[in-house]
Amino acid sequence: MGKCFHEIQSHLKEGRYVLYTGTPCQCEGLRRFLRRDYETLFIIDILCHSVPSPRILRELLQNYGGNFEKISFRNKDLGWRTSYQVRMFRGKEVLFNDTYLTMFFKGLINRPSCYSCKFTNTHRSGDITIGDYWNINSVIPEFEDSLGVSCLFVNNEKGKTIFENIKSTLDCFETELQPALQTCMMRNVTEPKDRKYFWRDYSKYGLKYCEAKYGRMTIWERFRDRTIAPFVRKIGIAAFFRKIR
Repeated sequence: MGKCFHEIQSHLKEGRYVLYTGTPCQCEGLRRFLRRDYETLFIIDILCHSVPSPRILRELLQNYGGNFEKISFRNKDLGWRTSYQVRMFRGKEVLFNDTYLTMFFKGLINRPSCYSCKFTNTHRSGDITIGDYWNINSVIPEFEDSLGVSCLFVNNEKGKTIFENIKSTLDCFETELQPALQTCMMRNVTEPKDRKYFWRDYSKYGLKYCEAKYGRMTIWERFRDRTIAPFVRKIGIAAFFRKIR
């Protein structure tokens, strides 16, 4: 982030147009920093699972030699539904890492504030919200694309103006809200019980040790996440128990 908000404020005072894209909390932070709306400011928030520790990412890159020109987290060579791998580009050299995103999706390296996020709902900070449309194959199957399908939520009049100006350049369909909703728009991510053990081990033994211990999905975890969890969500048991809790 650095001095990003200050730079945006300077541009706006000069009458320049600014498009800012970030996580919902960053977008809300910008609005509160500016303390007023600007006609030339457009804000887009992303559907955010949570935010991982920048310390862990820095150390990961250092362990691979650093000085990378580009980093990719969602390279879609194998399709958008299986595109979870860190790829680090340095000249013609491409290095791969499979443990970082595993630790991220397990919730082990995510910021503590994400477990009590105030933005996991449909009241968004951005004029427009964008993300992956994971359920597109059950809504409009012929619209499925190996490079991914985006969902776009128009949140206010300014967002409507943006969308009306660009929709002629898009292949788009309007759908009901419900199939486009994602978990991160309905509830916070849950802090895993192993998180405290991860950080204890990280403090004692470092990242490489933790990658070996926590950076792989066990057979049980794969079965739970790919078989049990979808079934439980489909029949509504998960929602029932969350209401009770």
